[in-house]
Amino acid sequence: MTPSALPGGRCYRYGVGVLYADHRQYLGSMGLEPETNPDGSWVGFEPSKTNPLDDPKHPFNTLVGGSGGGGGGGGGGETVL
Repeated sequence: MTPSALPGGRCYRYGVGVLYADHRQYLGSMGLEPETNPDGSWVGFEPSKTNPLDDPKHPFNTLVGGSGGGGGGGGGGETVL
């Protein structure tokens, strides 16, 4: 198999500038699967699922005092580290 990074900005490891089938074959040689589908969408992505950090009762937001919204911050009380 060819090296992962090639001249001209092509990379089999990340699937940049190469065919999807070649990217998949390269990862398969290491026992891995691509994280994306041929159309570029993420494998296993569920649009109906929400970001758990948007829940103010999520343990992360409870611990750091965030108000949700993807990582805390603002209006959630005192920050505990």
